[in-house]
Amino acid sequence: MHFVMETRIEKKKLATDLTNVHAGEPFATFEINERNGEFPYCAAVLAYVPSQVREFTVVGPSDKHPVKTPAGEIQVRTLKVKWTDEITPNTTPCDLWQIVVWYNTKNPADKDGAVEVVYEYGNPKTTRGTVTTTGNIT
Repeated sequence: MHFVMETRIEKKKLATDLTNVHAGEPFATFEINERNGEFPYCAAVLAYVPSQVREFTVVGPSDKHPVKTPAGEIQVRTLKVKWTDEITPNTTPCDLWQIVVWYNTKNPADKDGAVEVVYEYGNPKTTRGTVTTTGNIT
């Protein structure tokens, strides 16, 4: 049986031209709702995107890969808030965006417990991000 990962992404601008914001990483929560058969995984993200950036995309989730955390190494999927301009996320003024990503996995037996959300801008080597779990990463 072949499983295809599907996503549903919503973006909503909450505030514009904010100053004195120092958020070099997106804020994220991760939730599993197994009763929602179509999209059981949900990542809710608050992202500060520089107001100079006219367009950004949300990419992912990626295939699982290991990430070292203070709790040890865990398997995560990555979501990217991505723009091509060489403008850092903590540049002000910035706009506050709410991004919600619902997804399912390629194989329902392969359970997710964490996502990593990163900014990727200009040169991808300059990415910054945060890892969030459901609280139960087993």
